[in-house]
Amino acid sequence: MVMIAPRAGVYRAAKARTAYYWWSRPSRFVLFLLLPIYLYCGSMGEAFYALYGHRGKYLVDECFILGAIALLAFVVGAACTEGGAVRQRAPGWVRPGRARTALAAMYFAVLGAYAIFLYPITLRPGIVLEHLRGSHETMVTLRLILNRVPGVTSFVALQSLCIVLSLHYRQLTGQRLPGVYRVLFVGVVIACVLRAWLWSERLALIEILVPAAIARYAFIQETRSHLASRLMNLAPVAGFAIIFVLFSIGEYSRSWQYYKDYLPYTFLEFSWNRFIGYFATALQNGALAYKVYPTEYFPFMTASWFYKIPFFKSETEFDQGEFLAVYLNPEFNNMSGVFMAMRDFGPVLGIACWILIGMLSGSIYRSFATGQLPGLLLYPVWFVGIAEILRVFYWGDSRFFPVLLIGPLVVYYLGASMRIVQRRVL
Repeated sequence: MVMIAPRAGVYRAAKARTAYYWWSRPSRFVLFLLLPIYLYCGSMGEAFYALYGHRGKYLVDECFILGAIALLAFVVGAACTEGGAVRQRAPGWVRPGRARTALAAMYFAVLGAYAIFLYPITLRPGIVLEHLRGSHETMVTLRLILNRVPGVTSFVALQSLCIVLSLHYRQLTGQRLPGVYRVLFVGVVIACVLRAWLWSERLALIEILVPAAIARYAFIQETRSHLASRLMNLAPVAGFAIIFVLFSIGEYSRSWQYYKDYLPYTFLEFSWNRFIGYFATALQNGALAYKVYPTEYFPFMTASWFYKIPFFKSETEFDQGEFLAVYLNPEFNNMSGVFMAMRDFGPVLGIACWILIGMLSGSIYRSFATGQLPGLLLYPVWFVGIAEILRVFYWGDSRFFPVLLIGPLVVYYLGASMRIVQRRVL
């Protein structure tokens, strides 16, 4: 066998055993973080849900038990496929030129979509200052003037892939990320913060923060001190606190300006109640949707992007706005991902669906843990869906569709150069 050294600029990852923090594993994240939150919300009485305009408590009896079984089904499925906590990192080569081309294309799409979305505020900068002062009226105005062009501004969803590939650039290519891409990285973060603030879309920040945290901090670095490594085991607590702070900042201009004159709460108390309420009301909404609407054996909620395709028409389309107006509270419109599989396919097939989703999540994690290209790029983004299970079925939402479509193409494009180099080495 003739060994041919890789070309200059091609990097071979070291075969080092790398351990990962427990919270990066899908089974443990759901079992030790999401399941306790679910049980906590289920323990709340009717008076708690009345604060959010709900006429009763629906997360009870069969629905409550079924939701817990669904989460445990995900845990079992993920545990079967994710493998051990310590893995041998597989070798990988990516041509720097291909990585830069992929980054340039995605950054161009993301920043172009953001430019279209944010363009109206350049014509009316005064409205931003009013929004900064906490004006409640400006939130409605911003919703009207900011541009949302289906199929165009949707490309902002690729921001998570841009962030992950940028953070893994050195590992995949053996070179530092060029300065221009660092500038583009910062530009995307700034645009995302503006979108989250002006459009009141906090999930946009989560789509950057969570993938970045998994890509950058999930593995235990030998250079970290023992104390730092132990503290990193508590990272979910810090992440929870950071998200709460960001949530509170958003609530100041989104809701506090309206409710401060009607509720006997301090701003901190108000923010905490709203924060917990977003989980609790989402679970309530999902549980009631499962109880009220018949099983249709079609992925209306687990692949909502599909029935939004123009040529697809359904006579039984789920009208979420009408459902919330009749039974619950339109202000809290998240439909918990926990119940969506049962809502679409019934309890038996729904639980089976969660086992399969868990197995898929575990497989993608294993690819990530072994240093394989598909896992390195896709698992940090996929993890957003795991983190958001209690609130939404993220993977089936139209906002995830661009990642679902473009992500595998990027992996294939980068992986082609790896196969070329590996054939030359062999």
